[in-house]
Amino acid sequence: MKSIFLGIFLLLSTSAYAANSDQAESKYVINGAVTKAVVEDLEKKLESNPSIKSIEFIQSFGAFEDEVEVTRKMFRLIDQYKLNTLASGNCAFACATIFLYGYTRTMEINLKGRSTRLILRPIMSKDNEFLKEPTEEFFKKILLRSDNKIPVDILLRLYQVQDELGAVHIHSKAIGLNKYIQLQSIADGKFENISELSPVDLGIVVE
Repeated sequence: MKSIFLGIFLLLSTSAYAANSDQAESKYVINGAVTKAVVEDLEKKLESNPSIKSIEFIQSFGAFEDEVEVTRKMFRLIDQYKLNTLASGNCAFACATIFLYGYTRTMEINLKGRSTRLILRPIMSKDNEFLKEPTEEFFKKILLRSDNKIPVDILLRLYQVQDELGAVHIHSKAIGLNKYIQLQSIADGKFENISELSPVDLGIVVE
């Protein structure tokens, strides 16, 4: 089932591209998966177009292959070019990890007026095993980037995830009784409210 889902998702994913190149600042848009080819294209665009200041993720479920390598390279490019990040729709797994490392981080309302959601889980190997060391490596950097506005206890909840689709969900709009952050430990499992904080409290801009 996962291989079928992966194939369909990659088929529907569009190539990343630079937008608004006629303006003082432009952004690089990733619509779909964050693949090694996308990262290589982004690097080339950054080298040739210094006006690119932001990466925008649209309905992205991250990197299905080589998650550690892709995430590490994206972190390096964000550092090197001091890039901001934006997200619209679902930004899941590696996408959410990369998004949270932007110099500024903005959750946008998507084209249908729906809220944006970050879906955060531990880093996974090609064999779908959780990788503790890369997860801690990336999230220590994320904590510093957020000026420690993201509480450690929220990230510790990642270790309660029990399968490859379980995750911490951060919503741009409140769910239920003014709750924005939830844990779903397994696929199709119940959502648990785990924090009183909003994305703004975590250092994320909501538009």
